[in-house]
Amino acid sequence: MQHERRGQQRYVVDGLVVDIDGVPREILDISASAVRIWRGPSSDLSADHPTLRFRSEPGFPEVDFVCGGALVRMAPDAIVYHYEARVALWSELLAAFDSFQDLSLPALEDQPWRARV
Repeated sequence: MQHERRGQQRYVVDGLVVDIDGVPREILDISASAVRIWRGPSSDLSADHPTLRFRSEPGFPEVDFVCGGALVRMAPDAIVYHYEARVALWSELLAAFDSFQDLSLPALEDQPWRARV
């Protein structure tokens, strides 16, 4: 079993967009301090220190802030940037965008064999 290298909860989100140097990008997953973005094989996305703008789509909790990013890792299909969100309760706010929260099955949640995290 491989050790999880990421220390923070990651979310797969709907309704949250990140603009990288003014260009909207698809968020693959996000934590309170790092965002993994779809890069695609022909993408020009490769800046070491871009400007990130996080914003919400209509119908979701209001988010709109700008911060700097720092390149963590790059692959042909994705790129990861570290960032600092100066937003109160950012981790809790991210959970409101979590697309997996609606996929839980209450019948399985209380099973004794289910691992507690």
